[in-house]
Amino acid sequence: MTEKICVVGLGYVGIPVAAKFAEAGYNVVGIDVDRKKIEKINQGVFPLKGEEPGMKELVEGVVKEGKLKASLDYDECKDADFILVSVQTPMKGDVPDYSFLKGAVEEVGKRLKKGCLISIESTLAPKTMVNIVKSVLEKESGMKAGEDFYLVHCPERVRPGHLLYQLENFNRVIGAINKESGEKAKEFYSKIVKGNLDVTDMTSAELVKTIENTYRDVQIAFANEMALICEKLGADVYDVRKLVNKCPWRDMYTPGAGVGGHCIPKDSRLLAHSVSGVYEPTFIREARRINNYMPHHVVDLVKENLKEKNPKVSILGMAFVKDTEDTRNSPSLVIIEELKKGLFEVEAYDPYAEGYSDFESCLKNSDCLVLATDHAEFRKLNTSGELEKIKKLMRTPLIVDGRNLFDKKLCEEMGFVYKGIGKG
Repeated sequence: MTEKICVVGLGYVGIPVAAKFAEAGYNVVGIDVDRKKIEKINQGVFPLKGEEPGMKELVEGVVKEGKLKASLDYDECKDADFILVSVQTPMKGDVPDYSFLKGAVEEVGKRLKKGCLISIESTLAPKTMVNIVKSVLEKESGMKAGEDFYLVHCPERVRPGHLLYQLENFNRVIGAINKESGEKAKEFYSKIVKGNLDVTDMTSAELVKTIENTYRDVQIAFANEMALICEKLGADVYDVRKLVNKCPWRDMYTPGAGVGGHCIPKDSRLLAHSVSGVYEPTFIREARRINNYMPHHVVDLVKENLKEKNPKVSILGMAFVKDTEDTRNSPSLVIIEELKKGLFEVEAYDPYAEGYSDFESCLKNSDCLVLATDHAEFRKLNTSGELEKIKKLMRTPLIVDGRNLFDKKLCEEMGFVYKGIGKG
């Protein structure tokens, strides 16, 4: 009999994980609260918009073969041999909101079969596995973790736009409650992961995930601060960056209009929360402050260069990362909110995100174009012909470039006022 897997939470993590294990031959049931998403998956449709190589074909294939289905019903967990939890773990201020995690783990615990392996793939503040997940599972199931069921934390390492490749090829860390759980999880994940599977304890795994994303947040903050310095000194940060990175062991990141997504803006705060009351991590909090400031800096560039009465501002790109529909914590949301506070008329266009679908309407009679997301579709605009079309649509030829997409010299030759992050 083929072993059964339940994947709780069908988002950017859960869907590719469920589909890959189905492709590997398991009977997989994905569980989610979104009825529309459930219906689409059961029709063999990948429900997320954007460019995700291989995902549409994979979902269609495994559903057609009867290896993957989606459900609203947690009772599917009763006979599961493996249960993977990949629900969101957002923040409320500087405190983790574990309502989704607790709710999922409680429902799983009530239906837990002896000998099942449970893997939490959601990103967690260190000590959450010990203090919350283990406790809730043992309470609801009446069983003991590490004896009656296996328990690990195997945090995801995927990014929208690259889901399948990163799931298959990236190394993974497995934080296990005991040796037996680690061995079983390593054998299990080896069915779909080609990278290394490194086994450690649960708290160390939580630290690995939160630290690696905090590290990226800090690197981006450094690049953003260098961009602000270059602006003040009349230099181009992108030219400077190229030359800096020619020095061995230097890898300066690309600056931009801000850092969005579900992970990077929150994971440093998850890490900081884990030592709340015993240590104040000032360095990583300052990096977060710098990155949070960047969308406000974009707004400052708009206001400094726009003098028209009752101005209209056009935002190109609502997603936090190119070629996806994912608007979670997107810098564009902050930019729009701040502009509306200043009584600006704001219209946005995004080829993937819901509700932002008309390019020409967005730009018609606009006084400023703000490029916030570097979708591939927008890169086609960086030609004299396309810029001429844009200029005819707009009332005032002003571009504020948050992603270094447009060529400054070309824009100015076409009659635009051009301002960009890090462009002095």
